[in-house]
Amino acid sequence: MSTNQRQALSWEARASRRRRALLGASLLTETGPRRANILNLSTGGALLDAAEPPKVGDPVTLVRGTLEASGRVGWINGHRFGVAFDQAIAETDVAAVTERAPDGLPG
Repeated sequence: MSTNQRQALSWEARASRRRRALLGASLLTETGPRRANILNLSTGGALLDAAEPPKVGDPVTLVRGTLEASGRVGWINGHRFGVAFDQAIAETDVAAVTERAPDGLPG
């Protein structure tokens, strides 16, 4: 993945308002499903945490309830990683997923 592609993924993930969350989710990858935690979510992407993060550039699908959002891993830092969605999801979907997130999460 080129520097321009990484910058594009990074920019896209930050182009919309992020909502903090601490919610379990499934992550579908080419090597099989894995558990992940949603740390924040926006219409353009998500910050996730997993014991075994996928690799930068890997295609993934984030699944939480009725939400299924496909995208690519843009960066990894330890167990945390960012996913830029292939297509923006609706703000109502973001709100539906995050409205039950615990209050008082650190920024």
